[in-house]
Amino acid sequence: MNTEPPSAQRFGRVRRFIDRCLFPELPPLNLAVCRIILGLWVTYYFSAHGFHFIKACTVSPNDLFRPIGVVTLLDQPLSLSAFRILYTVTLVSAAFFLTGFAHRFVAPIFALLHLFLWTYRNSWGFIYHTENTLVFGALLLALAPAADVWSLDAWLAARFPRLAPVLLSKAHEAPASKPSCYALRKGRADFRYGWPIQLLILMTGVSYSVAGWAKLGAQGLAWADGSTLEGQILRNAYWYEMIAGQAPPNTAALLQWPSWIFTGLATMTLICETLGPLVLIDRRVSLLYALIMFGFHWGVMLTMEIPFIYHLYGAAFAAFVPWDWIRVPENHSRNGRVLNK
Repeated sequence: MNTEPPSAQRFGRVRRFIDRCLFPELPPLNLAVCRIILGLWVTYYFSAHGFHFIKACTVSPNDLFRPIGVVTLLDQPLSLSAFRILYTVTLVSAAFFLTGFAHRFVAPIFALLHLFLWTYRNSWGFIYHTENTLVFGALLLALAPAADVWSLDAWLAARFPRLAPVLLSKAHEAPASKPSCYALRKGRADFRYGWPIQLLILMTGVSYSVAGWAKLGAQGLAWADGSTLEGQILRNAYWYEMIAGQAPPNTAALLQWPSWIFTGLATMTLICETLGPLVLIDRRVSLLYALIMFGFHWGVMLTMEIPFIYHLYGAAFAAFVPWDWIRVPENHSRNGRVLNK
């Protein structure tokens, strides 16, 4: 029988709700997968698009350089050789981040270089908001224990136990024995692995919320009637026609749609964006929200040909996926016998 007063019971329920939303106990696997996906995307993007990225930041006239953010530390643009060195070091550190090598020391360096590189790119007039989720995600993962499993750090700690306190976080708990798949296990659940995941989700939700509230601030609820969305599609087509020489092929067909379709799309967009931070309430809600916004970005791509590449690949929603629901072999000996289930 519960003898606590009603006020204490209510406080206890509120505390449990906050703990469930902000500090869930999750295994280190979730953070490790987010690290690997972000590291893969950054390594791929900078490897495949390096020439165009460097060209955009080095061949433009210096009078176009308007430093913002951390780049305001510079009095003038970097030379071509200096920028190439910075780009190469960032790419190498991204590979270390991806593999989880010396994560505690290298990951913050990678995150800061990554922040500087994208901010420098934006300082040449390319002021987009599409990289915000990517840049802040890298910063959060760099400060989180994202390499306790599925990493070179975990592999080294298994073979050289004295390195474990240096390479792995305090939340890490080694099993009683060292199985062959020690570095590839799911790991013990802990709130110290859970709150960074929730913070990644919150950060993504807030980024959408800012866009939603900006729409409300500009036009209020009138944005939901669909006419503004229809106008944006038309203006986007004009822009492509003038700059690229050809409007998106689907524009003419889209503008023939009845107005109620635009109203429905605009209303759903406004609701999903403004209520983004509320996805922390439940992990199943978070997963559903990620699927909706993933479809939203593909809808934008197919209708307006605006590529939010990091989101189109699904990499931006890695934290929303309950990776711990996947069955991962935990601890096996070399002969395959389960040691610590």
